[in-house]
Amino acid sequence: MYNEDIENKNGETLEKKQIIETKRLILRELSIDDLDAWYEIFNSNTISKYLTKYTDKSKLLDLINKKISKYNNSLGSSFSLVLKETNKVIGSFELKHNNMDNTAEMSYVINEHYWQKGYATEGANALLDYAFNYLNVAKVKADCKEHNDISIHMLINKLNMKFIKYEKDYMFDEYLNKMVGFNFYELTKNDYMKTYNRNE
Repeated sequence: MYNEDIENKNGETLEKKQIIETKRLILRELSIDDLDAWYEIFNSNTISKYLTKYTDKSKLLDLINKKISKYNNSLGSSFSLVLKETNKVIGSFELKHNNMDNTAEMSYVINEHYWQKGYATEGANALLDYAFNYLNVAKVKADCKEHNDISIHMLINKLNMKFIKYEKDYMFDEYLNKMVGFNFYELTKNDYMKTYNRNE
């Protein structure tokens, strides 16, 4: 991870953009220019099984602006996931940092046409590294719907997160038109460092 200074023609620093880079991916700050890519992701019957479907671009733009505003007010970091090979936005990652207990909550979505290629795991591992080694949080949390088998597999088997609890009827599911349960997971910095050291 590094901060890239954006300068004007007079050499004055205008802003700093967060960038996280992996072998195949770039995680950069979310931008309103990502609207079309987000629409392709969220206007999907497949994605709507797990997240809210957006058929109205104006509502999706409002969501993007809210996430950008949260970042500008240090309430979280929203990243667009960019495939290096094509420079296409194929997903999004979010990290909400809770300063009260020094934890962070991670969430993500990947364009369905790029599933089963390891992009989610690659991006998530980079974000965990950012959370633990740059933000120095004590714990990263994540959750997903009870039948989201792909995410459950990634959180447990790929990211080594521990299952903490299950909450029945946690949220109304628009796709199923009923209340559904959620699974909750977490990874402490100590466990993360043990895994990192072992893999080294």
